[in-house]
Amino acid sequence: MAALGVGLAAALSACGSSHGAATGSVTPTSGAPAPSVSNSTTTLAAPSSTAAPTTTTTAPGPSICPTSALTGTLTSPNGAAGSVYYHLVLTNQSSTACLLQGYPGVSFVTGSQGQQVGAPAERAPGSAAQLVVAPGGTAYSVLQITEAGNYASSCGITPTDGLRVYPPNQTAALLVPHTDNGCSNATDITLRVGPLQTGS
Repeated sequence: MAALGVGLAAALSACGSSHGAATGSVTPTSGAPAPSVSNSTTTLAAPSSTAAPTTTTTAPGPSICPTSALTGTLTSPNGAAGSVYYHLVLTNQSSTACLLQGYPGVSFVTGSQGQQVGAPAERAPGSAAQLVVAPGGTAYSVLQITEAGNYASSCGITPTDGLRVYPPNQTAALLVPHTDNGCSNATDITLRVGPLQTGS
């Protein structure tokens, strides 16, 4: 009996010691590891700037002279054998420069309705340069008027009251007063005109 009591006491002591060790060896675990902090800095590239395209505006040049911007006159005549020569002058009466180039259309007219007499003027040979006519400036054509009396009676001599003048590239005309004689027969040409030019 004494031996049994000693053995039981030893066994109980061993069990108590083992339970205590197990309880004392439990170590609390920490939570999820803390995220690492990076000291690196991300730099965003600034958007590239695109320069706006440069627009160059060119001022428009002078336009063609309209009939409404012009007046017409004849200078004093210079006579030659059977013909008389004038300068048919076109003056820019507007406030802006304009262009003239080519031949004016010219014909004799008569009566209150401006009825054309005979054929329009023939064009004399010449160079038709582009002319910039300033406000108040002029250009002129040499106008040759052949005496109607130089032709035969078939000419049909007809008194005239003026000249109808079409500036180049225009469908409206100027009326330049001028008394003369023309041929009603369109076959006999009494008018010849040169290209517009500048100078004296």
